[in-house]
Formats: sequence, structure tokens, C-alpha cells
Amino acid sequence: MKDNVQSITAMVIDDHTLFREGLRAMLCPRESIETVHEASSIEEALSILRENRIDIVLLDVTLPRESGIAAIPEIRSVSSRTKVVIITMHTGAQTVRSALDAGADGFLGKDVSLSELVHAVSVVSSGERYIMDGIEVPRPERGEQSLWSRYQSLSPREREVFALLADGKRPREIAVRLGMAKKTAESHRYNVLNKLEIENAGELAQAAFDLGIPRL
Repeated sequence: MKDNVQSITAMVIDDHTLFREGLRAMLCPRESIETVHEASSIEEALSILRENRIDIVLLDVTLPRESGIAAIPEIRSVSSRTKVVIITMHTGAQTVRSALDAGADGFLGKDVSLSELVHAVSVVSSGERYIMDGIEVPRPERGEQSLWSRYQSLSPREREVFALLADGKRPREIAVRLGMAKKTAESHRYNVLNKLEIENAGELAQAAFDLGIPRL
């Protein structure tokens, strides 16, 4: 830590090694950034969070077998003081809105310049929100529930079924996979579509993409 400079400890959560190492190499020489940890999964990230002070997390939307957006509350439950900035290739309006509704403090595309990334880290670390230039933040109309809010209404089992449906599995396959009756799987499918307010497989796949739900 350098004199008269408030240092920041960061962590990059991304399953691509080259991206993580590249980001760390670019951020580490900065005077304001003391340490940059790396994690390839949420499980690994939570372990690091429990043992280290992490001021800011740079988090991808889609990770193997897990959604970065859905992991934001988990990160906060382990370290409430840690700021979360999404950095992703997926910058659609629903993804941005879902990330912010889930508690993200910032949102960046992976085409962000190094200077803007460093600026974003500084802004978010100071307690303000930062959205990359050119990224749209949609505002739900009055009374309208966001996709993230609707996703929150799903039970843990319904979330499993949702992920499997988004991966193209039929109720019969889901029943075998999860050890339940076919009628139960069909009932869960109905509940998922109803709660998410979607009508068909195409809309379901899009919702999963917007939320960062990975293919299983």
C-alpha cells in the first residue's frame, strides 16, 4: 500500500483464465489497487471472500453451472461491504436491469477501455453506481415486475426445472434427471412459465440468457 493512497483490494470472477490473468495484470500496477485475487467459480470466490478483505468484485454474468447475477446476493451475504461490478459480453437491457435489481453496483461491457475500467473501480469503491457509456438501463413501468423479481419468486426446485427447460430438456427428461414423476415435472414447468410470465420455449430461453443461467 502506497503512502497517502487508499488502496483497493479487488477480485476477478470469470471462468476464462486468460481474461482473469489479463485483467489482473492490467489492474495490479495501478497505485490505487493493492491486490487482485482471481476466482473461476462462485464457490471459489466465496471461499476467498471469507478469508480476505475484498473491496470490489468484477463478476461475469455467465459462469459454468451458475449465474453471476444470481450469485450477487450470495456474495453480499458473505461480505456486505464488497461492491459488485458486472463485466460481461452480454449487455442486453434485461440483463442490465436484472443485474442492478440483484444488487450490482456497476455494469461494464468487456469492450471497456482500461482507463474507463479503472475509473469505474474508483467510482464504485467510493460508493457510487457506475454504468458504462452506451449501456441502456431500462426502467420498468409502474406496477411492472422486473425479470429478476419474477425469477426470485421461483422456488429452488422451480429454478432447477427452469435451467433444465432452458437447456432444452422435456418434462420426461427432467423427471428422470431430478427423480420425480413426469406429472410433477409438468406441474413445475407450468409454474415456471406462469411466474416468469412467459409463454413458450423461445421466451424461456431468452429469459435464461438474460439472467445468465448457463446451459447444463
